[in-house]
Amino acid sequence: QATLEGRIGDLAALLDGEPSSVNLELAAPGLGLVAGGQASPAGTAVLAVTVDMAPRTLLDWLGQPVALPEGRLESATFTVDLESAPDSLGLHALSLAVDELLVQGDLDLAFGERPRLAGRLDLGDLDLRPYLPAETPTDGAAAAAADAPAAEADGWSTEPLDLPLPLPLDLDLELVMNSLREARLETGPGRFLAQADAERASLEIAELALYGGGATGTAALTSDDPLKVEASLDATGVELLPVLQGAADIDYLEGTGNVRFTIEGLGDSVATLVESLAGDGEVLVRDGAILGINIAATIRQVMTLGVESAATQPQRTDFAEAGGTFTIERGIVRNDDFNLRAPVLRIEGAGEVALPPRTLDYRLTPHVASTLQGQDAGGEPDLRLGVPLVIEGAWASPAVRLDLGGALSGDITDPSELAETVARLAADPANLEALKEMFGGDLPGSLGDALEQLPGVLGGSSGNDDSEAGAPAKRLRDALGGLLGR
Repeated sequence: QATLEGRIGDLAALLDGEPSSVNLELAAPGLGLVAGGQASPAGTAVLAVTVDMAPRTLLDWLGQPVALPEGRLESATFTVDLESAPDSLGLHALSLAVDELLVQGDLDLAFGERPRLAGRLDLGDLDLRPYLPAETPTDGAAAAAADAPAAEADGWSTEPLDLPLPLPLDLDLELVMNSLREARLETGPGRFLAQADAERASLEIAELALYGGGATGTAALTSDDPLKVEASLDATGVELLPVLQGAADIDYLEGTGNVRFTIEGLGDSVATLVESLAGDGEVLVRDGAILGINIAATIRQVMTLGVESAATQPQRTDFAEAGGTFTIERGIVRNDDFNLRAPVLRIEGAGEVALPPRTLDYRLTPHVASTLQGQDAGGEPDLRLGVPLVIEGAWASPAVRLDLGGALSGDITDPSELAETVARLAADPANLEALKEMFGGDLPGSLGDALEQLPGVLGGSSGNDDSEAGAPAKRLRDALGGLLGR
């Protein structure tokens, strides 16, 4: 049962066109509203409004029970100083508390052919986790990887985009917050600008603290035919692993990153938008690691025909610095200047990521380095030993293969495939003779001793030094060059 009660302080004054005090009370299961202040027949009013709610109780009464765990949406309080005029409505000292959430601010709505809402809202500590569906044991990165083939087959949605553009009113809002938490993302303080008119709606990230770093950016939709999408981002000093895990279930890259990009696209579905994407950007990652593969150890396992096993090494490739620039045209992301610097490893790379089919085709050329200068290296290392790697296939589960004289190995992220590649190399007498000639004597023992000396050879010899001191490096370079068909 609901009750409504209203009181007018001076009815005669209202009838004469003068203001009068007014009070309004509404009561219903889970709802209590009290409004009091001054109002006039001219359409002006100044009212203090308080609304107390038990949302779960109210929704049950309305026949719309909420599917949330107990303890959520138990209480809500809304207070505002309302000032109305014939052509405007002001909501000042606004405060909305829902359970532990608190939003405060001031809003002004101007009426007209296109209403305009302007103001500022402080979202406080915005923890959305209690109100989001709980992840099941099959959710998350593991499920995403398991379901990758089905996802790849489905591709991008071709359903027509149904967006409420143009918006029914113009917007000019400033939104601030102390933090944001949801199932896969956490941020620190942020400030956003939301704007909209009859053609365009945009959200600007004026500032945002994000995983140890910061970000700015924009996202905009223009109601052309077809829809136009624009986005830009400039992030610095951000810890990449939690961002990539939360945004795309990518768990094989960690480090502190700087990311900049600008993109735009046209389309009436997600698929056509992706196919039209164009833009550019750059990425730089410092003090990071590629998880799941030890590139240096894998190269060494192949070069030593399995005497040194990558399986016994940590399955990660640590690096001091990695990055490059990229362009996007028709949904194809192209990079030609990737460079990774690690204490005993350098990697150059180039290739493409095709967004429409969700595939990648990338070639990395690793070099074992004779310098330990890391990210401060002023030039390329002298001694270069490496086997090119080709990364290809679906981006959710790419295969990593070795380019052995133009022939590709199996996927070396699979230990059995790597062992098979090494076995094929070891079965060739010419390969064994090359190693014997380099190290002399019994192959396993001599090779084991040589591998123990490898850090000294790489760190103290020049690849161009034919002197006695440089002989080990020259023998190593020449023999391995022959071994790999170089």
